[in-house]
Amino acid sequence: MNNHKAEVMYKSPECTPNGEPFLTVKKARGYYYYAERGGVDSIFFVLYDASTGKFGLIRESKPPRDEQEMAQVSMTTAFGGSLDDYAKTKKQIVKMEVLEEAGYKVPKNRIHKIGKTLVSSQSSQVAHGYLVSVTDIPRDYETEGQETVWMYPDQICNHQDWKSMFIILRAKQLGVVA
Repeated sequence: MNNHKAEVMYKSPECTPNGEPFLTVKKARGYYYYAERGGVDSIFFVLYDASTGKFGLIRESKPPRDEQEMAQVSMTTAFGGSLDDYAKTKKQIVKMEVLEEAGYKVPKNRIHKIGKTLVSSQSSQVAHGYLVSVTDIPRDYETEGQETVWMYPDQICNHQDWKSMFIILRAKQLGVVA
């Protein structure tokens, strides 16, 4: 018997656009439970403006927090998107999300892959991180219901957003930012 093959414990009836269950819960090694989202992986990114030395994050409301607090709760975090469109590359999806969520049209050479990480220890989802340089690129349009917040790295630390810090620290290690 292969002890490395996980047992499916639950599959949601809801499906992704690709027809996969939105969420599957699995048990591995007889004791370890984890969740697997349909489409599996995602992207996350932070904007960077070298002329100011600031990083752009998104401030938006997320339903789980709203339900917990019984009010609309905004959080400041890295931008994100799902990789459920298998016809597009990760960079194409980042480019599309940057326009959709932040209002910038960026060429692919301004999108820097920073690395990847597990979303959590209880999920099989891998998140691919990117730094997107918007230096000297005018904002194409304002986005509705969300706001781009520009901050220095020490201000981002105060928000305790691990995805943003991952991107900034790795970008510095890789020499993408000073």
